[in-house]
Amino acid sequence: MAHLNTLCPNIKAFKNTDDLGINPDAKEAVLFAILANECLAGEQQHLNNTAQGIAAVTMGKVSFAD
Repeated sequence: MAHLNTLCPNIKAFKNTDDLGINPDAKEAVLFAILANECLAGEQQHLNNTAQGIAAVTMGKVSFAD
C-alpha cells in the first residue's frame, strides 16, 4: 500500500478488500462473480481507447450446446 501511495500521490486512500467488507480469501470468487455479471450484461466496455483505434471489448460470451 505504501508503494501504491508513492506511485499515485493524487489518490487520497487505497482500501483493501477487508476494509470493503469482503473476506480476503474470497477475492478471487468475487472477481469471477463480477466478470460473470459483466458477461451476462453483454455491454461493451469502452476503455477510452477509441481515439487510438482500439475497438471496444466485451467480457466474454455465453455459448449453449445445440
